[in-house]
Amino acid sequence: MLCPYEQSRKNMVDCQMMPASVVNQNLLMAYSQVPKEKFLPDNMKNHAYIDEDLYIGKGRYLMEPMVHARLVQALEIKADEIVLDIGGATGYSAAIISYLASTVVAIDDNRDFLDIGEKAYAVMDLCNIIQTKEKLVDGCEHYAPYDVIFINGAVSCVPVKIASQLGVGGRLGAVVKENEFSVGKAVLITRNEDESFSERILFEANCPYLEGFEPKADFLF
Repeated sequence: MLCPYEQSRKNMVDCQMMPASVVNQNLLMAYSQVPKEKFLPDNMKNHAYIDEDLYIGKGRYLMEPMVHARLVQALEIKADEIVLDIGGATGYSAAIISYLASTVVAIDDNRDFLDIGEKAYAVMDLCNIIQTKEKLVDGCEHYAPYDVIFINGAVSCVPVKIASQLGVGGRLGAVVKENEFSVGKAVLITRNEDESFSERILFEANCPYLEGFEPKADFLF
């Protein structure tokens, strides 16, 4: 008999992800095995597997599971690739991606969140995740170029400074929402051989803006 968290985790995979055409078996296995509750404060653990963006305090959210899964699947992460995970807060996103990639560089600007992730990774014996405190809008040039970049939350636009940290053939996944009134779209950005970028819209998706990536205010005179 499954414990309550295990049953909730199974329900998330069976009822939220698989009906949304998430079929990558390695990805589904990751969601089935990573205990999301370990990446949450004690008062939030019972809400770990709800099918919506989960507020974890300090202005931050963990992305809705279905949106996160569809976007990660579209990135087609390979076992020998290096992934930059931006703004994953307590580290659940990086834990999922670590099952697919060679190395995950997980950056956040909140040391308390990074500490929660570090403790969870130790319990799970995840050894292919590098955590570093960085300003989110700057990415992390130290380990670039990356094969894949994932942004945890909506952005009004993808900063060139971050996209430029992709290697040739690299892919970036994000939810782009130009302003508060527009419909968010999950997009896949690819760096071409001539170092230009191409963009493909994958599906409509709405999630809260990641701090620092909100639309810039317009001033009228």
